[in-house]
Amino acid sequence: MRWNIGSLRSAFSLFAVFALLLTLPASSLLAEEGNFGDPALQATKHGNYSNHNLRGAYVAQSTGTVNFPPPLSDLNGPCAITGRLVADGYGNISGSGIQINNGMVMPMPFTGTYEVEEDGTISATVTGETPLGQLSVEYYGILFDGGKQAKVTAVGVSIPGIPFPPGFVGMTTTGSFVRQ
Repeated sequence: MRWNIGSLRSAFSLFAVFALLLTLPASSLLAEEGNFGDPALQATKHGNYSNHNLRGAYVAQSTGTVNFPPPLSDLNGPCAITGRLVADGYGNISGSGIQINNGMVMPMPFTGTYEVEEDGTISATVTGETPLGQLSVEYYGILFDGGKQAKVTAVGVSIPGIPFPPGFVGMTTTGSFVRQ
């Protein structure tokens, strides 16, 4: 199979958004006092979260924009990802999804690691193979509803051999997860 810019863009976007989605779960929110009606805006009143709260199968969805510096700037544009991830409760995740970018649909398998802090904040790194080679995306977010739901955002991208300027994120994606 020959890869063109459109398929490369789709591969990257799918991976990036899906990776973001797979790092966090979501199911139901209960509004708490002081959070402006969105429990995801605060971690939790009571703490007591750990890696064990992120476990099981989740449906994930994410949207955003890819914005790479040259020589990858031809990949820039909107993206959407949907998929399924499985978290083991011990800091490991795996899954697969579909990315749609400029009309191209592309499958994207991934694996990764995560860490859940006591206050429900999550950090994760997801890695997958793309037409560009191995791609890693860092995510940050928050678990709520006992780990049944999450909101996440991508905070960094790395591709071996491709230098990114300091502070350059490379993409902006947000998403949510719901435990199945």
